Amino acid sequence: MNTVAVSRVRYSSGALEALKYLALASMVADHVNKALFDSALTWLVPFGRLAFPIFACLVGYNLARPSADYAKILRRLLVVAAIATPFHPVIMGGAWLPLNVLTTFAVAVLIAWAIDARQYPVAIAMGLFLPAFVDYQWSGVTLVLYAWRYAGNGTWPAAVGLLVSLAGVSLLVGNAWSFAALPVLLLAQYYAPAVPRLRWLFWAFYPAHLAVLYFSARLVG
Repeated sequence: MNTVAVSRVRYSSGALEALKYLALASMVADHVNKALFDSALTWLVPFGRLAFPIFACLVGYNLARPSADYAKILRRLLVVAAIATPFHPVIMGGAWLPLNVLTTFAVAVLIAWAIDARQYPVAIAMGLFLPAFVDYQWSGVTLVLYAWRYAGNGTWPAAVGLLVSLAGVSLLVGNAWSFAALPVLLLAQYYAPAVPRLRWLFWAFYPAHLAVLYFSARLVG
């Protein structure tokens, strides 16, 4: 039986960059609130919750491209995740686990790669075990995977899986503000803003901003 399609998202280059900048700003707001104010700035929480679902869906979108290079994407994620790891506890109350969000994306890429290669037992084994050690755990990993499927085929099962995963993320963080990312992601495909692409911005910025927060927290603490 054929699966009925819903729609397939398509973003312009400018829209993708605009989404990345928005997610970066949201991430910084969330991390500053956690690292320097112990999450006391409650007015920042709604904006801060946009970051993960936007980034997760963009990773899934990029994986769905015909030209996606799993090995290249995975290598970048793991290298930058390793650089950021010593500073990540500053936003986790000093805890080393779960690992930073780039490892969440790396696990999702590994599973998608195994699925694409039809190595289903490997994908299942990784899906059962690895998310226990990364940020947002199983819900975060499946959010990327369902975004990947939805971007690729736009079917109802992928859409439902994405919504269920987002509900799981909301349960983990204790509020439903993550759902606010959905209208942003859906509306962005209808715009083509002239936003320049800074290819290495996120890869350099992620560990750098954690390092700044780490040392700032030590100074004020």
